[in-house]
Amino acid sequence: MKLRRALGSAWKKAHGLVGLLLLSALIGCNRENTGLVSGRALPPIPAAPAPGYPMSVESADGQTSVLATRPTRILPANAAAVDLVTSLAPSSSVVGLPEHAFTYARLALEPDIWRDKPTFKTYEVERLLELRPDLVLCDPWQAATTTSGLRQAGVPVVVIPPVESADDLERIISLYGALLDEREAATALLADCRRRLAALAAQASRRSHISVLVYTNQGTGGWTSGAETTADELLTLVGLENCAARAGLRGHLPIDHERLITLDPDVILLPSSLHDETHSPSEAVLRGDPALGSLRALKDGTLVVFPPRLLSAGSHVLVDAAEQLARRIDALGLGKQMGK
Repeated sequence: MKLRRALGSAWKKAHGLVGLLLLSALIGCNRENTGLVSGRALPPIPAAPAPGYPMSVESADGQTSVLATRPTRILPANAAAVDLVTSLAPSSSVVGLPEHAFTYARLALEPDIWRDKPTFKTYEVERLLELRPDLVLCDPWQAATTTSGLRQAGVPVVVIPPVESADDLERIISLYGALLDEREAATALLADCRRRLAALAAQASRRSHISVLVYTNQGTGGWTSGAETTADELLTLVGLENCAARAGLRGHLPIDHERLITLDPDVILLPSSLHDETHSPSEAVLRGDPALGSLRALKDGTLVVFPPRLLSAGSHVLVDAAEQLARRIDALGLGKQMGK
């Protein structure tokens, strides 16, 4: 696998068991995308189709879509699709965007040339057909009835699961490059991701002593992210220990005060509000509860507020998220004295 070669030099530089385990996870080329999100297994990301038209594309829902010609009216229907389409294709080929493209996707930071695009609030047949797309890209959680209705109307729809690991980047970027007929741009994007992943891997072991818990609480109960989640992969890329995964937790699941106090992580990673990335409602809940006053992260000031669009990145933006998190963790100045 290409990612294996790209990370070869980083492997030699990695020190310690955690560094080796991290790199093993990054280059496990035979592992399929079968992770769990909220306990639901994901299908694998489809393989990139061969060049040429008509182009047959195997969708993640088991259906085959046929592109008669190069698509020129593309409609990305979720945040991961928005990230990849707007990174690879010219704006002139995109006919519409979901409203959340400007909050949960990369366009939150780079909205300018995309602001004039028509938007849609929900994934519904009638509204999407108004935009006259010749290719719709969605994920497995979006309404199957809408996907079916679009196909019945003659619109090719390709269902693509989000990225859940660094290995998935190889497959999904190649797939989008083929679908959009932007293979050269996809090759450049993939090379950039490999280079940056190698740099992250080379530095990961120096953060291996730091335990982190991803935590959200809107006042109705706490939730965390265990193994086999995008958040867990994010922590792994940075070299951090996900203490929820270490405790045997998998997927996104509730966490009560007793478990939170028992885990007592060095750092608590909190999602920010959508419109103010410096503020987290979850932080207010933590600080307002006297029962949690003994938590090290509260006493030491090691709460990290992080944008939700990065915590749940299902595209190459996962690499951006890892780089930003690495900088935020390094800025805390946590030495080897931190406990687990």
